[in-house]
Amino acid sequence: MSASWLCVCCHLQLGTRIFNKPEADGTSSTFYALPLLDMANHDNACPHFNRFEPCTFDSSRECVYFTAGADVAAGSEVCFYYGHLLPDRALLEYG
Repeated sequence: MSASWLCVCCHLQLGTRIFNKPEADGTSSTFYALPLLDMANHDNACPHFNRFEPCTFDSSRECVYFTAGADVAAGSEVCFYYGHLLPDRALLEYG
């Protein structure tokens, strides 16, 4: 496998699973790999969201909480808002 093909494979595996958290100073971001959150399908109108807060079990650490912004019926799909994406961009980036 060529190095360039390996780079493409890594981008496809990691690039679609990385979420960023803007820092308070507004000049930088921290990136997190959240492997279960990426299972939620993108929807521009999705009411659900994630938030970064101190962990309930250890306030010296930071946790990511996925929060339902509306009731979720049993058996229904759980969506996530990845940021406004046009359909062609969503297909290109997330498949």
